[in-house]
Formats: sequence, structure tokens, C-alpha cells
Amino acid sequence: MVKSSTMALLAGCFVLAGCSGDDTSEADSQADAASVVEAAPLEAPEAEPLPALDEPAYVGVWASAPGACEAAPGAEGATPVVFTIGEFIGDGELCRIGHAEEGTENGWRLEMICTDEDGVEFTDLVELDVDGNQLRLVRQGKPEAVYSRCVGA
Repeated sequence: MVKSSTMALLAGCFVLAGCSGDDTSEADSQADAASVVEAAPLEAPEAEPLPALDEPAYVGVWASAPGACEAAPGAEGATPVVFTIGEFIGDGELCRIGHAEEGTENGWRLEMICTDEDGVEFTDLVELDVDGNQLRLVRQGKPEAVYSRCVGA
């Protein structure tokens, strides 16, 4: 951005130098314009740091059984579930998190749009509670599930 501003300033100086009515050569005008730019360098505005993106405590890989952390999410048998800021993968489903509302400390209510193994789309309301490395998950019409965070995932 500074480079294009400098070029615009130089172009403006060249136009003004050509209209001044002086008998100086074009090379002298260009040299004068360049010295003006060097004498008054443009300063970029100070950039404000971007706020850090705080991930909710539920983001990560979680398993309900020992040894499940090593399995691929979505595979048959005991497999981990994965939460990102925008998705849930697990229990034979892929869900987009449409809305996440933080409730009590480390508790959330998620509205998800899911597709099951058969390609059927449905909405689901999920309540999550994270206590250290344990996640409690309550889904509509399903029993409560408790998961442990997978280390190194």
C-alpha cells in the first residue's frame, strides 16, 4: 500500500513539475520530485494487533473409551469425536455448528446441522460441559456421553 501511495505521489509531482512553466529539463524535474519524496517519507499508520482467537474449551479430539484416540474419527467401533470451532465429527455424523452459546463456566449449548451415515440431514441441540480433560455431552434423544481429551491430538 505504501508503494502504490509513493508511486501516486511521484506521478503527481511529475505532472506538477511539467506544468510549472520553468525551462528546466524533464530529468531535473524528475530528480527534484525524487528528492521531495526522499525528504518527506511516507509513514504507514500503526497497525493494531489482531485480537487472539480464543478457542472454546470443547475444541479438540475426545474419546469415550481407552484406545479410541488412535482410531480414525468416523470409523467403525470405538472412535474419537472431534470438535472444531465450526464442526463436529463423530458418532457416524458430520455436523456444522450453526450457533454456539456459552452458558456456565466451560459450558455451551450448540445448535448443529448434521448429516448421518445415510445422508439424512437433521438439526440437533447439544449441551456440552468441559471439566479439565473431561467433556460431558448431552444430545436430544440420546443418553449422556462422557469423553476424555486425547493427548497430543
